[in-house]
Amino acid sequence: METFGELYDMHFNSKGTERSGTFTYSNADHAQKAFKEAASSFALADDLVVEWAAVALGSDEAGAVIPDEERKPEERVTAAGLLASIDDGENESDGSDS
Repeated sequence: METFGELYDMHFNSKGTERSGTFTYSNADHAQKAFKEAASSFALADDLVVEWAAVALGSDEAGAVIPDEERKPEERVTAAGLLASIDDGENESDGSDS
């Protein structure tokens, strides 16, 4: 995701059924470029949700932002880890025992 521009922050929720990744870019043009590329080439592009919001850089509202290179190795997410956390819908139970 950093190939599209400078990331301000990243957050991943890979637990439960509502798995998600949030990428906050420092520049709206970079975010738009990342979305356009993902929407045109990502196999599960229909599951992409984009929320545009103004972010006050340097704000203490969400706490300190730690750049990925300064995070502990176990807190970093690789591309393979991100893709593995995306639910493809094949493992969902329909409630029946077949």
